[in-house]
Amino acid sequence: MEMFGIRASRREVNFTYVLWVQGVCTTLLQALEVVVGEGGGEMVPEGMEGANRKGMVVFMAANLGTGAVNLICQTERMDKGEGMMVMAMYLAAIFGISRYGVGGGEEGGGVKVD
Repeated sequence: MEMFGIRASRREVNFTYVLWVQGVCTTLLQALEVVVGEGGGEMVPEGMEGANRKGMVVFMAANLGTGAVNLICQTERMDKGEGMMVMAMYLAAIFGISRYGVGGGEEGGGVKVD
């Protein structure tokens, strides 16, 4: 994507990239609102509920996973198919951690907040 002659770059985190991410997030949130509606809180998938309960664990796993992928794989030289395969495995691992992984069971992800 290019805006005002500036190419959006995740690696450089430039203003064009920030606008692009903001647009994608806003669009997805609006689509979710249309599909689920106002009272759709009970319709949250279990993997997302796990990420909600175990937020810090999932956050740390995602950051460590991103670092590992960037160290192990030469992402700049991958073609689209290889990149999609790496991303699918990464997302499956993060989903597995949020749904079935560590964090103290079903209630509160091991952290109790009063």
